[in-house]
Amino acid sequence: MKQNTPVVVAHSAETWDQIEPAWAQLAATALDPNPFFTPTFLRAYQTHLARGRIQLLAVAHPAEQRLVAALPLHLTRSTGLWHTASTVVGDYGTLGTLLCSPEATCEEIAALIKAAVQRSPGRTLALPYHAVQGATFERLQHALEASSLQWHIADQSDRAYQAGGPDAEATLSQALNSKSGKRVQRYGRQLARKGELTQVSFTTPEDINKALADFIALEAAGWKGRQGTALANQTSAQNFTQQMFRDFANTGNARIDALCLDGAPIAIKLWLRQVNRFFGWKTTFDETHAKVSPGPQLLFYSSHVNLDTEGFEGADSLTTPDNRMANTVWHSRFAYGTIMIGSGSRFAVSTTLIKAKTQAQAYAKTKLKALLGRR
Repeated sequence: MKQNTPVVVAHSAETWDQIEPAWAQLAATALDPNPFFTPTFLRAYQTHLARGRIQLLAVAHPAEQRLVAALPLHLTRSTGLWHTASTVVGDYGTLGTLLCSPEATCEEIAALIKAAVQRSPGRTLALPYHAVQGATFERLQHALEASSLQWHIADQSDRAYQAGGPDAEATLSQALNSKSGKRVQRYGRQLARKGELTQVSFTTPEDINKALADFIALEAAGWKGRQGTALANQTSAQNFTQQMFRDFANTGNARIDALCLDGAPIAIKLWLRQVNRFFGWKTTFDETHAKVSPGPQLLFYSSHVNLDTEGFEGADSLTTPDNRMANTVWHSRFAYGTIMIGSGSRFAVSTTLIKAKTQAQAYAKTKLKALLGRR
């Protein structure tokens, strides 16, 4: 083996303690921050939801014994014929951009991706919700083009994003003064006539713990509670959320914003932070006030809090592309897609089967939303 040949290692949960400092350092310095691929998030997810099925596949720089790229991996039966490899994304983390150090070479990234493909009997790797813009995607694209792997982007879309930079204040002001923004302000005045309307941010571990309990209760009182999909209805999901948010709060990387009427929360938003970006993880609101849009009112406030944060670079809504609340407030977009990578004849078969399955699931989800009267 050449001295500088990339070394790719699959780390099961039993060995995470050994690599956690290097893993955390990679997450903190990655080209594009991703809180869902950090040790903090994945330890809680592994404990309560994954049941030991996740491995961290990482490439280490042999000379310095540091990680330069990594992705959490599990095998899924997405084709019905054989298992394919996929990064760990889903309802609790809709961002799948791999962790990539600024120093990572195309050779090192290619070695990581090839190792992931080889772990799949179907010789197929799916990277759902991966950014298709920005520094990490450009580095990945160059690595794939220089390799012998086949790849394409499926299910490309975009969602609301709050951009940072010198024009961020003016952009938010334009949204607030748009037709939709003025309607949200009018709703705020209507609410203020019913009682004292306040907006507050919680950042200390103690305050976040209490605000999270309020969130769980408010969510359970709404349609998710009636449908059985609220955190309060799912013990594992609730335990995961409590541990994950507690651990993020202990490092100063969690925030909860609330819109309150006479001291009672009528809308609550949970935020995660990774380096200088924020991620809008979950939102809930009191449905008795649904006609006056408490969610967008709170998001306008949260957006100002984001902008007031030193070093703020941007905020990802993590919503669906057609989310009305996020689209009312934020007019920038974050582009993402499922990057399919593989080799051989099985890759062609896998991508065809996965595409058909994804289309069927999307159709079923649309029909279910229509039946429930939700968007």
